[in-house]
Amino acid sequence: MRKITYKKYLDKAFGCWLGKSIGGACGALSENNKAILHYTLENVFPKQIPPNDDLDLQVLWLVELLEKKGTALTSSDFAEAFAAHNICLANEYAVAIKNIECGIMPPVSGIFSNDFFKNSMGCPIRSEIWAVVAPGSPETSKSYAMADGSIGHDLPAVYSEVFNAVMESEAFFESNIKKLIKKGLSHIPAHCVIYDVAEFVLHLYESGLSWETARNRFVKKYGSQDASYAPTNCGLTLLALLYGEKDYTKTLLYSVNGGYDTDCTAATALSILGIITGAKKTPAFWLNKIGTELVVGTIDIDCPYKTIASFAEASVKAGLSFFEEGLLDVEITDIPEGICGSLPKSEYPEVSIIVDYEGAPSIAIGESRAVTITVINNTKEEVTGTLRITPAKALTYHGSPIEMTLAPEMSFSTTAVFTVKEDVLPMENICKVTFGKEKCNFGFMGAMQMKMIGPFFDHFDTTVYDHDPFREITQRFPNGAPDLKAMFGGFVNINRAYIDESFVDLDAMLADETSTETVNIHGDVFDIEKNVSYIGPACVYLIYDFYAEEDAVGSHHFGSNAPFKVWENGNLICDCQTYGSMTPFDMNPGMNIHKGFNRMIFKLTRNEAFHFSWSMRNAYNRAKYFYKTKSPAKE
Repeated sequence: MRKITYKKYLDKAFGCWLGKSIGGACGALSENNKAILHYTLENVFPKQIPPNDDLDLQVLWLVELLEKKGTALTSSDFAEAFAAHNICLANEYAVAIKNIECGIMPPVSGIFSNDFFKNSMGCPIRSEIWAVVAPGSPETSKSYAMADGSIGHDLPAVYSEVFNAVMESEAFFESNIKKLIKKGLSHIPAHCVIYDVAEFVLHLYESGLSWETARNRFVKKYGSQDASYAPTNCGLTLLALLYGEKDYTKTLLYSVNGGYDTDCTAATALSILGIITGAKKTPAFWLNKIGTELVVGTIDIDCPYKTIASFAEASVKAGLSFFEEGLLDVEITDIPEGICGSLPKSEYPEVSIIVDYEGAPSIAIGESRAVTITVINNTKEEVTGTLRITPAKALTYHGSPIEMTLAPEMSFSTTAVFTVKEDVLPMENICKVTFGKEKCNFGFMGAMQMKMIGPFFDHFDTTVYDHDPFREITQRFPNGAPDLKAMFGGFVNINRAYIDESFVDLDAMLADETSTETVNIHGDVFDIEKNVSYIGPACVYLIYDFYAEEDAVGSHHFGSNAPFKVWENGNLICDCQTYGSMTPFDMNPGMNIHKGFNRMIFKLTRNEAFHFSWSMRNAYNRAKYFYKTKSPAKE
């Protein structure tokens, strides 16, 4: 068994958090600039050190989870702390919190309605805490990183966090960067993109290319329109570590100048280097720059640690608890008298209750959804109890309580089917499962039920002609040449009113069931291809009436790959005329929702397929996604 003295352990942990702070501060200047950059020693450090979620969320894990609950953490523990205390509501963070508050727990909270950001950098950046509390113990670091990452991400990003955590854990004993990379690779699947990224980076470095040439070749192969895409940033971090050759300043500048999510790449690279070198060998230039203060600002907790040094000491004392509980593969020696593990004794539940969705974790009026509920006996004794399932207020479940006796370390599974009671469905629908004193909550997000009018389409280009130029003859241009696009293609025009866009007769049109179709929208992405069987460019109108329980102001967020228009309570608030790649934030007009019934009208076009998303953020509630109580029609 490998050994490390307490003094050396503390020095390396302190070096980790210094590197994390220095790298995060420097990278914040250029965060999300995807170009190759040209910062120097003279201008890379900011005038004021900003708070950084990369570090803050690890402070959250220590203070609110480890120090309050000990080492026996569940994915629900992570999710609840994340939703309650994270006030940085960027991208996948906001999606995950919305899911969690609807009762959708990890790992589903990381992927549902999170198509664009599910493989972003929100979890690889918070890997260091699992290395610091588990030095030289990659399996332990890996298990916590997996649970942590699944809150708001899919497997490529989660594997990136695991890869980082393993490298950082091993860096307490290994200083060779190539060996650290190989060790990280041994703990992730060989078929995942992070594995491919690391192998390609090693190939570029060993080919003798300059850093700039290697960086550009890497970005051509693994770059993304998303500046926070985890595989891209993972590779840029590794390039900085390899080409930096363990020189603090070179590694920092390569990290920042590689572009993309630069506060993340620089913070991770320097945290690894900081573990290798330790705090005592951190260059004085950078120590003077960063100072001693632990800058925290993206979590709403009362952090008891005011300096980087005190936080390092606290994280090491948490690591001593891991050591005392037999969770480490190393021995910590020469622990000073009076110093011991700081975490409370872990309490493991007698039984675990696991809920697996059979399909999407959302439900619509007129639909049913099923889950598989599994009860696991964690003890070596028989456990007897009653499994009770209580549906959310808007749902029905017709099953009866199940009395059972579970043999030691055995499990029982049952399927529960839920349907919507009436024609009014809130977004949040929390169901409860109990077995003895253990309980588990899970939820279904209420789908938005809309009315669709269309599809509409044109047989000629209405942006060119104000009437049909072909009449009864074969479609030809004015010079007599065949118009092949008109014959074999199609047209649509966002500026053509396919229905009266004053909408004075819209209610009468909606009452005519022959001219409308009911569409259920699960999550933020409008999956309506199954409702539009017409092939080719087309336009549809979607009308959504919903009841808001309170006034709300903030912002709408629309994403689309084609032109669209949106009306909020009769006012045109968004008019997009362009085609392009879809992000969730293509247009972001203000939101002004009033208490009572509101009406949103979406006019969407497509070329080959509809790609559109919509969310609302409420300025009255920390800019969280706005919760709606919906109804298909006014009473």
